[in-house]
Amino acid sequence: MVENVGRKVTLIVALILGAVLLLAYKPLVNGRPPFPLGLDIAGGERLLYRIDLDAAKAAGIVQPGQSDADVLEEIIAVMRQRCDASGNTEASIRRLGTNRIEVSLPRISAQSAEASGQLASDVAADSLGVLTLASTPEPAQTDPNAPRKHIAQAYDNFPMEGVVKIGDERIFYSGRSGASLTIKERGYGRTTPSAHTAGAAVALVSGDQVKAALENLGNMQFMAVAEDADFRRAGTDRVAAETKIGEWRAKPENAALPIAIYNKLAPEAGGPPNGLYYFPYKPRADAPQQELGGLFTVKPTPEETFSGSDLALVGPGQDELGFPAIQFAMNTEDGTYYRFGKFTEKLRDKQLAIIINDEIVTAPKIDEALYGTSIIKGQFALTERDAMVTVLRSGSLKIKPELESRESIGASIGDDYVRKNIWAGATTLAVIVGFLLFYYRRLGLWASAALLTNLLLLMGAMVVVNGTLTLAGIGGIVLTIGMAVDASILIYERMREEQEKGRKPIQAAKDGFDNAKSAIIDGNLTTLITAIILMYVGTGTIRGFAVTLTLGILTTMFCALVMLRVLVHYELKRGVQRFEMRQFFQNANFRFMSWRKPAVALSLIVIVGGCGWFIAEDDHDKLGIDFLGGATVKVRTEQAMHVEDLRKRVEAIGGAMASADVVDLPGMRDSEGRAHEFRITYKTDPETASQSGADVEKTFAAEVSQTLKDLLQRGPIEVELDTSGAAVKANAVLYFEAEHTLDDVKNLAATGGLADATASFRGEQRNVFVVSGTAASGVAPETLRNTLSLAFDGKSDSNGREFKWAMPIPESSVVGAQVVGELRDSAIKALALSSLLILLYIRVRFAEYSYGWGALLADLHDVLATVAAMAFLIAVPWIRIEMNLTMIAAFLTILGYSLNDTIVVYDRIRENLPRVKGTLAEVCDLSINQTLSRTVITSGTTIVAALIILIFNFGTGNALEGFAFALTFGVVAGTYSSIYVAAPIFVWLEERARRKGHTTALSTGTPKSSDPTVEEAV
Repeated sequence: MVENVGRKVTLIVALILGAVLLLAYKPLVNGRPPFPLGLDIAGGERLLYRIDLDAAKAAGIVQPGQSDADVLEEIIAVMRQRCDASGNTEASIRRLGTNRIEVSLPRISAQSAEASGQLASDVAADSLGVLTLASTPEPAQTDPNAPRKHIAQAYDNFPMEGVVKIGDERIFYSGRSGASLTIKERGYGRTTPSAHTAGAAVALVSGDQVKAALENLGNMQFMAVAEDADFRRAGTDRVAAETKIGEWRAKPENAALPIAIYNKLAPEAGGPPNGLYYFPYKPRADAPQQELGGLFTVKPTPEETFSGSDLALVGPGQDELGFPAIQFAMNTEDGTYYRFGKFTEKLRDKQLAIIINDEIVTAPKIDEALYGTSIIKGQFALTERDAMVTVLRSGSLKIKPELESRESIGASIGDDYVRKNIWAGATTLAVIVGFLLFYYRRLGLWASAALLTNLLLLMGAMVVVNGTLTLAGIGGIVLTIGMAVDASILIYERMREEQEKGRKPIQAAKDGFDNAKSAIIDGNLTTLITAIILMYVGTGTIRGFAVTLTLGILTTMFCALVMLRVLVHYELKRGVQRFEMRQFFQNANFRFMSWRKPAVALSLIVIVGGCGWFIAEDDHDKLGIDFLGGATVKVRTEQAMHVEDLRKRVEAIGGAMASADVVDLPGMRDSEGRAHEFRITYKTDPETASQSGADVEKTFAAEVSQTLKDLLQRGPIEVELDTSGAAVKANAVLYFEAEHTLDDVKNLAATGGLADATASFRGEQRNVFVVSGTAASGVAPETLRNTLSLAFDGKSDSNGREFKWAMPIPESSVVGAQVVGELRDSAIKALALSSLLILLYIRVRFAEYSYGWGALLADLHDVLATVAAMAFLIAVPWIRIEMNLTMIAAFLTILGYSLNDTIVVYDRIRENLPRVKGTLAEVCDLSINQTLSRTVITSGTTIVAALIILIFNFGTGNALEGFAFALTFGVVAGTYSSIYVAAPIFVWLEERARRKGHTTALSTGTPKSSDPTVEEAV
């Protein structure tokens, strides 16, 4: 039955061994997973940046002739260096579309830095410029000749960019130098600007050092400070030039413009004098008189032009007063070292301005030529100095990236979901294998072997393509388990039919494989179309699903058409006399087409009514943040509480956030209806998306953390010290994601700085531990907290379960209003393109548009029926569901699956038309009855797979919950539509064409068998 069976066996064995070696290589060599884990499993952040290429071209930033792709690749290269410098060596940075960059940072710390301080002076309600934070007085110098040491200040913890909260007002600042925060926007997040007095508390709401490093332009320049002679050569004087820049900056429309805009203006248009530039000072607490001041510099000649790219050395240093400074030296290979020396030699006894990001950091007087290593001093904080060193080492960005969306998730959440979906996969696999063995007996054993090999090859292929395993990807694997049996069932049902006609086993097997091949190829290729489209239009998690589905389709076709055939070949060589199989719907003779008119009417009522209901629903109820813009966070509270109580607290926050939606996770409720876990979602109002402060979603998670701090789960490490006795007694509360043994916690705590450690559970919470012991004398609580964190990080307990800290906000996702339209457009494009390609494929394969239109309208029916079901669940929220990108993925999957089912029916109709007597409706009835057993079995196994995913994810509120429901309902609708939509439409189109005298499938069909004995009568 099989030609070259030896070669095929060798190929199968080689592929299996190759897959095993690929899966084992990384775990054995370096202890890492065989393929990258998605952020929803490993934890981390995903940032989506938009690059305004049009504005950059208009400003002359992009060189003429340089392509957009080259500009994006340059930016990506710089970002990658900055991520590597921050320790995120596994960061994934890639281009999306024509002007976007996606940055995925796995396994970064989910703990955000906290910072607080006090105002040093009053701030008026309309004040701009800077906020100055109070500093700690320096101790008196006992030795006036000794260098001063930098005193650690509270403001050192404030990042270079962020949002602070003073009273009820939030203020966005775009830079920090020492204690001074440069104000970018008052009343941020639609809060009300108000006056604040000295001593008022200032709390950091949002700040991110990694994000700041990615967005920092890092543009460094060296220019000579203009002197009186330079102004005279330009035909003006210093006073007149300073008056002009003052007038320009005083205009309200220029307040938020970068200084580069002014420097590009011609003198007659209000710009700087010919041959001169103007740059403001970087604000500093030690020079308040310079807060709004700056200096004119001389436009350098090409020989005297220097930038950060000319640096050979950039590193940390300190100035003569002991403050952190930046050490640098110029390149020697291209002569820059000597050019810079000669340039500074000309500036002897003059000032050199060192400019970073269009701000003067320092402007020292040059005493001698700088041929060696020099320093940039500006009384930097340590964190500020180190961040700037990282930026300068990686080079400068031509265009500042604009953050459009952001998603972060803790690794612990991934562990919980992975565990659920591994159980879902194992349960699905057990149910399907059990059914195959029961229904097909010995043939079921070979189908099960092909299924298990299919999964092994799928995992090996994931390693080859370096595919990322996401939660949706795990869902795709589970779905592959359910769908992979379809090919085996098609083959076995065909073998049964041939055997019942009196064929011997060898002929029945041969005809079974040959007759099923076209349906298997057509069904899988059409599903592959939707998977490939999904891979290119989806992002993040959805792409992970598309990758696993695509690979699963390819491995399924190989295992069904090659491996299963080889296994059946060897079964025949054993001398089997008959294939023993059970049978459902034996001699089925249902008159499906007699009910086609009522069925079509029912479908129209459900679709029109349900879709109308969905359209009438409020956008904030039916649309997710993917299509509206906004932010969502998952929070854990210290004490169980009712959702109404948390909702009142969120409303009390005020501003735009008062409208945020709060729901508890049904699976987390206790017997009294209280919960520890909630989801808080803020959705942007499209009508106000362009107004000031509408990007409140960017600081949403941090705002929730700040304002609900008293309610949120503590920790993950709480430390208290008792220094009243001779020994320092320490008590710590440790919050973990999972349960661990007391001995494991106690032993690791001892290595983290607690001598004679004891450990106990806190109440009934088996994941929260109270640890006590003796700490070292003089240790600070923060130091002990850090040593305990290091003691547990990356460690596992005696049961092999890794210690992972439980975070109060384990998940967050942000979608900026700017990207919403493109997400919506790409989703519509995916559905339209998928439908068009399916129509064309069916037209080519079946040679008639009647088949194509029938399949397309049946697919449309299934999607719209699922939308109608969504409308019901939005009104009756048994399952949390909304229209988002995950749901678009579900629709595309439903398209592929439903089409697969329809093709099996159409393939049998095409086969029966030339050889069966009777009306077209009777031929359709016969074809559906002949394939009914296969339809019920394959639909049933797929529904079981999707239903198991739904059961294991019910109440979690994650993306797979709504996805699994849509898939379950969509498969049911797809099974119905193959019978009561696809076939009736085909009949109607063919009869209509026949009445008009057109050539139809009735006259163009070709028998698939030349055996004259196969003619049947209805």
